[in-house]
Amino acid sequence: MYKLVDGKNTLEDYRNGFVNLALPFFGFSEPIASPKGKYNDVEIDKLWDRFDFDHDLTLKELLASFEEKGLEVTMLSSGVSLLYASFFPKAKLEGRYGLK
Repeated sequence: MYKLVDGKNTLEDYRNGFVNLALPFFGFSEPIASPKGKYNDVEIDKLWDRFDFDHDLTLKELLASFEEKGLEVTMLSSGVSLLYASFFPKAKLEGRYGLK
């Protein structure tokens, strides 16, 4: 948070070091950029981008609309709720497909 407030704006500025005296362990980490992609000539973040819709869709309609555009949805959340994940059991998905 301090680095954000301080105005750091490059990925290298977010390098981190930490110490665990109980082990003893000194660790250093360097962040990596998430993979990027293109959609309608706009660069999108493949892991963390978002799409907003103006009208109500069922989960099944939403997944179908992304599939028509050639995009694969592996996880879908709203707030803190996980609405869809590709690893959900089929019975759980069937119960959610009709939800808006």
